[in-house]
Amino acid sequence: MHALKYGDRIELAPLMGRWMARAGHELLAQADALVPVPLHWRRLWMRRFNQSMLLAKAVSYANPIPIAETRSSA
Repeated sequence: MHALKYGDRIELAPLMGRWMARAGHELLAQADALVPVPLHWRRLWMRRFNQSMLLAKAVSYANPIPIAETRSSA
């Protein structure tokens, strides 16, 4: 997780998202939507990506659960 969040290793997100989907399949079965935590615009600008959005997209791909978009979800 540290490599994804701080090391710009965004290629890890799909694998980690699948792990999360598998580990949380019981919770996800009851979910209406995934809500990634939005980043403050400065942090998003510095980091260039939102790791919670990348993970939400991977979990959503593994399970038919929509992502609740937020203004700073880019």
